[in-house]
Amino acid sequence: MERVGSESLKHRVRKMHFKPEGYVSSGDIEFLTSFLEKIRAWGFEPDDLVFSGFDGASILRGEPIPQHPSIYAMNEAGWRMAIKGLEANPAEYAEGWETPCIGLYDKSQLAEVYSADFLNDFDDMDSRVELGNVSISQYLADLGPEVPVEEALVHKNYPEGSPIDALVGLVYIDK
Repeated sequence: MERVGSESLKHRVRKMHFKPEGYVSSGDIEFLTSFLEKIRAWGFEPDDLVFSGFDGASILRGEPIPQHPSIYAMNEAGWRMAIKGLEANPAEYAEGWETPCIGLYDKSQLAEVYSADFLNDFDDMDSRVELGNVSISQYLADLGPEVPVEEALVHKNYPEGSPIDALVGLVYIDK
């Protein structure tokens, strides 16, 4: 499989902006509902996506999109479950950064991680979790939209593929 380079990604990854109502918290169901409505209006089907929050500042400055071997992401069912369980969701995670951004990933290109070793120390909360010795659990394409996804994900062709190869959109959260 040929890897998609950063230059190609700049042309095929849609960049959008989402401004929720001023009173809506990213931890509320109202945020998710309006976010999903906007995603549909842009021509995306939420059932075909998983969402991952991160800092989009470097991408907005024109730097290449980072090629990470794994990401943490949720589908809509996982996001709803996080809201009910008062756990962080992709929007809340993104809001902790300079330029909040939610990546939209084509779930058919990704797989859940069954087990992995953590390669870094978690003393620095701003550092990225890096995984090694990854075992794939299930391909997301085999899961229905009602099955919550809320784990570490890799490309279905791991280690040759990167989750960035499945990136189809960047949604910047404007407050």
